[in-house]
Parts: sequence; structure tokens; C-alpha cells
Amino acid sequence: MNYPTLNQSCPNPPFVQSRFTGGSGVVQAAYNASTGLVGIPNNNYYGLITEGWNSCYNGNCGLPSESVVVTACESSVTIFTVDYDAPVNRETQQVESVLGFGNGGRWGPPGWRGPGGPGW
Repeated sequence: MNYPTLNQSCPNPPFVQSRFTGGSGVVQAAYNASTGLVGIPNNNYYGLITEGWNSCYNGNCGLPSESVVVTACESSVTIFTVDYDAPVNRETQQVESVLGFGNGGRWGPPGWRGPGGPGW
């Protein structure tokens, strides 16, 4: 559950069922040629809205995102579960590949630990 800042213009936000992603912004770093530094342009910390960050992989993709709900003076309620035996898809395979799980056995490359794995 997330809720907006309570103030005179938003004193009693209603509860709205929501989903985690959709309409969420991420930090965009930019190079400033005059200073030679990398920074956040115009102090806009969450101004970059990307498709990858806001993809809906499962669940009710028709629900509004937490980000959109909270900015509308509403309290977001996102109900979720962890499905340990969910089907494998292209996105999960890409993440596993980047993390090295595809070539290092059940617990990934040497040094990785997981529940029930080495060191647990």
C-alpha cells in the first residue's frame, strides 16, 4: 500500500486497487558538456518513463499503476503473490542469463547463494 502526502488539498485519499508497474518514471542521467559532469537534468528524478520499466507481465494489466494512483490523491493497494513455480518466459530467461544462472548450475555462478543452496 502506498499513499500520497496528506495535506489540505489531499486530506482523505480513497483506496484504489492497483498494480506495481505502469506510468512509473526512472532517473535519467545526462552528461553536461560544459561542466564535464553527469547529473540529473532539471532535478527531474523520475521523468523518464520507459516501456521496459512499466511492462505488465502478468496479473490484471488493466489496473492503474501505484505511481499514477498516488499522484491522483488516492491510496494504492497492490495485492500480489510470489509464484515459485511460475512458467518460464522470455523475460525470465533473459534475467537468468544476465545473472549467470544459465551456465552455473542450480545456484548460478560460483559465489551465488540461494535458499537451500550452498552456505544455507
